[in-house]
Amino acid sequence: MMKSNDRILEERALRISKSKEESKSLYSGLSALMFTIRPERYAIPVQNVIEVIQLTEPVHIPGMPDFVPGFIQRQGKIIPLINLKMALGIEQKGLVDLSKVVIIQATKIVYGIQAENVEGLGFLPDDQLLKGQNHALIEATYANSMVLLDPEAFQAMLTSTNH
Repeated sequence: MMKSNDRILEERALRISKSKEESKSLYSGLSALMFTIRPERYAIPVQNVIEVIQLTEPVHIPGMPDFVPGFIQRQGKIIPLINLKMALGIEQKGLVDLSKVVIIQATKIVYGIQAENVEGLGFLPDDQLLKGQNHALIEATYANSMVLLDPEAFQAMLTSTNH
């Protein structure tokens, strides 16, 4: 009788360990903050997001690149704003209300990306990842038309324009 109980327990343990391995592969991916700038959908890894705020009137500084429409002050810090469409070289069609700012922490700097609408937190599963990126600022594209942005690439772009 003991052997059959031991065998049952062993089989159960094996099933549980297999289901844990399968669930790891089913749920591998990235947590991200998702936002839109009509009609495109974008995401930033959640570990890089500090907060989302309402846009206040930015201060324009002459001589900045076109993709930096200005700077805002937040908690004693001067934060450059990025117009994502201009940074990606996408033509803006129609009026878009970029009244939200996603504040992002890269390795060395903090910056903000203007957004039209913030969808919230979401999960980008690895099995929906599409191959082939064609822009330095884009880390990945997903089957659900979500574009994952590379926070460090924006940092490099901003710091190279300041020299």
